[in-house]
Amino acid sequence: MILLKSLLTEIDLTSIRPYATQFVWSDRWGDASSFACDVTIEDINVQFKILSEGYSGKAWTFAFYMPSDSGVHTTNAASTSVRGRLTYLRILSTCLEAIRDFANIQPVDSIDISGADQTPDKSAQKTRIYAELFKANASMFPDFQVTQRNASKLSLVRIQRADSTGVPGNAS
Repeated sequence: MILLKSLLTEIDLTSIRPYATQFVWSDRWGDASSFACDVTIEDINVQFKILSEGYSGKAWTFAFYMPSDSGVHTTNAASTSVRGRLTYLRILSTCLEAIRDFANIQPVDSIDISGADQTPDKSAQKTRIYAELFKANASMFPDFQVTQRNASKLSLVRIQRADSTGVPGNAS
């Protein structure tokens, strides 16, 4: 019997092509606290959003949404109107690229990458999958570590490096 955790540990998204690797982030409110990027993939609008937690500008929350049967965007794969048209692993690979792109252009200390869904069990399941995928693809984020606080809370936290005096900063 193959365990899901074992299978996910072997997944290397570097071999799975993302749908998009170029992102144009827009500051939705003009206050540098909420950024959005819409990407059209095979005539399907996928939304990526990154929101500042508490307007700190350092801690962020990432989310992605696909069109639903009701016409609004959703995180629930069961209610998406694009079932069978997009590959979920390619969407996740695109999410990794989007997060990396955002972290390259904003001073990010942490990004909440927890799974979100309508039920706590489904959120926890998504969080477990995301944790394994980020751990398996840690080479994309050498300046971050994956931190899991509980079953449904997962973050990328920038590794604080100290300079020669021992002061944390951007020393190499």
